[in-house]
Amino acid sequence: IRGGVVEGFALSRLINVSLGLLAACAAGACAGAMFTPKAGLPAAAILYTWPRINSLATVGYVELRRMLYVGLALLAAYQYHKGGRRRRRLVLLGLICGLAAGCKYPALLFVCVPAGVWVLVSARRRLLTHGLIFGAVALAAVSPWLVRNTLHTSNPVYPLFWKVFAGRGWSDRKDARWQEAHSPNDMTPAGMGRSLRQTATERYPAATGPRSMSFLLVAFIPLVFVRREWRGRAGVLLLVTLFCVAVWLLLTHRITRFLIPWLVPLVVLNGAGAVALCNKKLLRVCLAVALVVFCAAEAWKTVCVRAPAAEAELLTGTHKTDEALLKLKAGTTYDHRAIMYINSLPAGSRTLFYGEARTLYCTADVIAPTVFDENPLDDIVRSAHSPEDISDGLNDLGMTHIYVNLAELHRLQWSYAFRYGGRDWHGYSRLLGKTSQENLLSRFLENYCEIVYPRPLRSRLKHLADRALIQTISRHHRDQMPQAPPQFFIYRIIGCP
Repeated sequence: IRGGVVEGFALSRLINVSLGLLAACAAGACAGAMFTPKAGLPAAAILYTWPRINSLATVGYVELRRMLYVGLALLAAYQYHKGGRRRRRLVLLGLICGLAAGCKYPALLFVCVPAGVWVLVSARRRLLTHGLIFGAVALAAVSPWLVRNTLHTSNPVYPLFWKVFAGRGWSDRKDARWQEAHSPNDMTPAGMGRSLRQTATERYPAATGPRSMSFLLVAFIPLVFVRREWRGRAGVLLLVTLFCVAVWLLLTHRITRFLIPWLVPLVVLNGAGAVALCNKKLLRVCLAVALVVFCAAEAWKTVCVRAPAAEAELLTGTHKTDEALLKLKAGTTYDHRAIMYINSLPAGSRTLFYGEARTLYCTADVIAPTVFDENPLDDIVRSAHSPEDISDGLNDLGMTHIYVNLAELHRLQWSYAFRYGGRDWHGYSRLLGKTSQENLLSRFLENYCEIVYPRPLRSRLKHLADRALIQTISRHHRDQMPQAPPQFFIYRIIGCP
């Protein structure tokens, strides 16, 4: 937060690693409370030795934190249902649900709705009072985020419910793009089946080799129902999980990691199932040995990943930042050499990012529009009548350079494409293949721009790079990304100070 890039890198990793461990502890505590204390350890072990925990701990996702809140919410809801200090448990449940909603909006459906239903079912004669307490505490917990949104956009749940709250910085066209990109695109039973199959067999992550979902996450679930006294609780956990799967299929764009937090109740059931299997002394010993061996093998795969040495170098401070980041980002769509070049530009330079929007390591003066921002270059080209107009428009904004990331630009063009106003729109750029606009941009790039990174290119190679950029933002069909001599390049605008 205060120390710079390297310290921030280490802090973010440690926070995520800690959240993974806490999520496993929450799952174990929930299994121990709902079924038997003996179920806690296998539940925690099964979750924490799942190799994807390692991958989630090293990226900027919120799934580990959501897994923690799911486990805590299940535990608080069960303790509230049992009785004893019920109001205190209710406040705790509301707090957890509000914090979960602060992670990501889907938690409103995946966590808050099931918890709210649980409260309504368990409140008995104090339905109204307990419902109000739960809702008020949850709202208070998520309110910093809602207040921040309201101050900046006038919409507390920006960018959701545009037609209800309206607000600044959004429009009908942006809302159409958001809805298209964040809604399920195939509502047929076959389409839902494909989504579920893909989720269950998805290969992840590259660092641990090609692996699909671990069967241990669901292996012991049927055994829970052997114990008659556990069937009701197990049925509730299954119903909650099925509800969340249904919400995922019907109301989201079906990204696999949205479902990951709801492995927690399955792991809780697995821990109880493992205990249910151990009803004989010899069988208990055999199962314990098998479980230890399997978990050790899974943990070995988790620990012995081909993680970049640069990551360890950054965490331990034994390497220069830029050199380590070059190794860490090698082979990705983030070109740290380009960022280094931009950081070294003379004072007074200003760079427009085109396609790329990640500026974490950039210390220079830049404008980096995301896919939901209005791109200044698009606006300038649409209103221009000559290449000179484009140059003047960029000069008026103080732009001296344009950084192009073709890989990101191509991804955003198609993953956020949408239909609005009776026609198709690309995701990132709104230059839709009009010949006049293409000609203007082409002449501007030819006459007013030179490629200075990765190195000054000969005219033929520069022409190929120019054409690749124009084709990427103007094509109407999803063929392969146009090839250019470099995939990342920086223009210097000729004539700018």
